[in-house]
Amino acid sequence: MEPRPIQNAVSKAEYARAKGVNRATITRWAQAGRLVLDGHSQVLVDESEARLAETADPTKEGVVRRHEVERGQSVLALTAADPDLPPRKGEKHESYGKRIVESTRREAANADIAEMERDRQRGVLTDVEGVKRAQADFSTMVRQTLERVPVELRQHLTAAQYDLVTGAIDAALRKIAAQALAQAELASSTRQ
Repeated sequence: MEPRPIQNAVSKAEYARAKGVNRATITRWAQAGRLVLDGHSQVLVDESEARLAETADPTKEGVVRRHEVERGQSVLALTAADPDLPPRKGEKHESYGKRIVESTRREAANADIAEMERDRQRGVLTDVEGVKRAQADFSTMVRQTLERVPVELRQHLTAAQYDLVTGAIDAALRKIAAQALAQAELASSTRQ
């Protein structure tokens, strides 16, 4: 959230929003004498900003910067210091921004993997290779079953009838194989 421009006298809640801190922090600052208040619990902004700058703890500089980053300010501002100088205590090194980018990429990839796993468990995601294997196994089983039919009927059929049955079975098997191949190609083309 972007800090809002602050007018000269505002409520503690408005000042907290504008500074990007919670109300308890404003209360602590007021109790510690780090804020200038008018007689009606209004924060006098210009005077309070000056007092906050005067009373800032230099050992908290790294914490302040980290909070600025968390509130949406650029990581690059942290790494804009002279790269030849070692970072001061609490200051981020130039690789800090790169680590954040890599960490973000890793988190996004892990989220994608988790989403795919949830989809797989829900039955939304299809294992295309598994479907192809199941189709091939099914086609083999159908072929073997149908090829046994003429052999079992051979003693009851004339040669002409046997040839008709085997021809019809071969034609049916070719049609089934063509349909299975078309389904496999369709599944491969819709794969994401």
